[in-house]
Amino acid sequence: MRHGLIVVGVLASGMIGIASACRSQSSASDSATRVFSEVNGAKSQLCVRPAGEAVCHSLTSHSDGWASGGVISPDGKYVAYSSASGPLTKSEVWVSGIDGRGAHRVSGGQEDALMPSFGADRHTLFYATSGTFGHSSPIASSRRHKFDVMMVALDDSGAAVGASQQLTHQELYDLSSLAISPDGKSFLLSVYRYPAGSMIEEYDVAAPLQVKKTFQPHVPHEVSSGAIFGSAAYAHDGVGIVFLAASGGGTFDYNVYQVSDVTGSNLVALTNGTGMAESLNVDRDGTIFFVRDGQRYKLDPKTRAMSKERF
Repeated sequence: MRHGLIVVGVLASGMIGIASACRSQSSASDSATRVFSEVNGAKSQLCVRPAGEAVCHSLTSHSDGWASGGVISPDGKYVAYSSASGPLTKSEVWVSGIDGRGAHRVSGGQEDALMPSFGADRHTLFYATSGTFGHSSPIASSRRHKFDVMMVALDDSGAAVGASQQLTHQELYDLSSLAISPDGKSFLLSVYRYPAGSMIEEYDVAAPLQVKKTFQPHVPHEVSSGAIFGSAAYAHDGVGIVFLAASGGGTFDYNVYQVSDVTGSNLVALTNGTGMAESLNVDRDGTIFFVRDGQRYKLDPKTRAMSKERF
């Protein structure tokens, strides 16, 4: 397991300072607050670097366990994240203040819960659950399967109001990402369905039992097995979909693309690089972030200018 920092959440506004500094630092000129996963072997902790500061401050204080998938609420007051004893063990979704105080579980006690994502405000939180852990063949690695999406209401303190509501009943074989539209009315899943393969699906929060739209765009020089997608997210204006897809024939080079959420057409390649890419997300100002071969990048979708993020 590699040791380092992975950016997993962003907010384009200032934040208060947090005690207990992490070892890694970043440019003080960066204008967005970041949430990081600090991975060290079988341990992962979260830390926050407030906008304009050079030091990353600890959010989670436990010395072991696996905290990941941190996301900041739209008002900048709370952080939701996944908490487990290890990367392949049962996970819970927790919420804390931006200073790490008042941490508490909001997912169901028996759920294997992960991938938290806030809605249009901090009073609604979405997350995914996995119904089983295993493998489909003797040569396949064990992993989570039977995914569905849950929604829970939060009060002013970030605590759950009542039980979570199950939105989908799909028992999806594989799920790469969960993203919520800027207005909170729709959510986007990057999934794998057999035998249809990899696809991006959109659901209405108000009517989630059926897929609203299905996208399976074909990128230039895609791999011979057909479309393979990584994470998918809404563009900040809510009318486009940004996603990772594999190309390069047998080399599996992942790049960032965008299509219209209305028609699924008008494919635009935003990057043209080589290597594995993952962990795509879109800031509220439209900036795109992703990781390629362990290096974090920041991408302006309008100019397609890309720069490395320094830790």
